[in-house]
Amino acid sequence: MIYPSKNPSFLFIHCFTDWCGSCQTMHSIIEKVKETFSENITFLDLNMDLHSDFAKKYYVSSVPTFILLKDQKEIWKYSGLFTFNEIQKKLNQLIHSND
Repeated sequence: MIYPSKNPSFLFIHCFTDWCGSCQTMHSIIEKVKETFSENITFLDLNMDLHSDFAKKYYVSSVPTFILLKDQKEIWKYSGLFTFNEIQKKLNQLIHSND
């Protein structure tokens, strides 16, 4: 897997497909998450129709699925919908758990 060139140790992977209605619903929330956490987390959007190898490796069987890696190790995974406040709270807990 190729990681983005930014240096934060956290990588948030947004797994989606173009035909998924729930994925379209999450788009504006994910954009707000990116704006809010851009200094602490690198973001990667992966279309599962184009990255089936990734889907197999990380056991992504439904979309949308969100995966957070720390130092290239999975520390959190969630499939489904969430509000901005829910994901903001969860990401803050995860990225500050070792402070």
